[in-house]
Amino acid sequence: MEFEDVTPIMILGETRVISEGKLLVFVGSEAGVPVSRAPDIALVLLDRDKKPLMMGSAVSPATPVRRDRAARHLCETIHGDRWYGSLFEISTLLMPAAAAAVSVVADGIDQVKGPLIATVEDGLSRQHLFTMAVSAGHQTAVITSIYRHGDDWKVRAYGHAYATDRHALCRQLGIGEAWPRPHRPSEPRSVPPPRAPLPATSAPRAPRSVPPVSARGGSVPPSPRGASPATPPPIDLARLSAIEKDTAAVSSLLSDIFSDVKDAPPPPPRPVSGIAGLDEAHASVLAELMARGEMETDAFAALARKHGLMPSGAAEAINDWAFDKVGDIVVAEEPSGYIFVNEHRAALEA
Repeated sequence: MEFEDVTPIMILGETRVISEGKLLVFVGSEAGVPVSRAPDIALVLLDRDKKPLMMGSAVSPATPVRRDRAARHLCETIHGDRWYGSLFEISTLLMPAAAAAVSVVADGIDQVKGPLIATVEDGLSRQHLFTMAVSAGHQTAVITSIYRHGDDWKVRAYGHAYATDRHALCRQLGIGEAWPRPHRPSEPRSVPPPRAPLPATSAPRAPRSVPPVSARGGSVPPSPRGASPATPPPIDLARLSAIEKDTAAVSSLLSDIFSDVKDAPPPPPRPVSGIAGLDEAHASVLAELMARGEMETDAFAALARKHGLMPSGAAEAINDWAFDKVGDIVVAEEPSGYIFVNEHRAALEA
């Protein structure tokens, strides 16, 4: 007999087949941790040789979304000044062809009191839950892994904790500075206490009289009793007429400008290149980058502007086109510049 409300719990080293599509991955702690000492959870995309992919292999609160949208950080679960977990989304349908696995790693778990709980939901099968014990002195961990297995995807409960620090784990994974630390407040924000309500009075308090100040800085003596109040200054009709004429002129000018913009013909289409799906400008940028292999940021920016393009927009348009052709990006943006992903050279040249 099986109870419907029982959640299956994975044990250390267990592997299960999961449904293809969007996955929700949550890692957290029931006891919670102060926000300033919360662990940093990240996803790392690896290839078949267990090496990180290019173009931001790590996804974390500091680097929330991959450019191919295959993995992204959704939110942190925080109540008051305590952290209770991190939620991620993985799309196996958008996963690059070179990606063979997604590892869930953590740093700062020595602050967690009690076990770390990792759950994976694929929307079709039942929730896969793994409880990982955290021993004293363990700082980093590889919690679980989601990987390709033939035509299927599987999830494996690793639960490997290490006494090494974050830099040692990054060296082991080969991601270097691709996993930046998130900004966390050093202490919880203090909320000012609510103000006490003012005591009720039987009669409203009369406003305090403030003596007027003259233009020379001295106070103006109060007018004697019985004197008539000061009369308002006269209205300058000539000035109002001038302002009205200026307003009418500006309105007419703006009307002419917007009517010209509205009636302007659409810009001419970009010349079509010999590469199906790419115009001449983007094809020229791609060809130059393929010939050089890599270009510094300034050189790539100058090349893009030469063809009337913005550097980041040109790289994104080429990668969108490449997804339809080879199922992966071909222009990788690095801190030093832009690199052509050489593994797709044969497919593009063909």
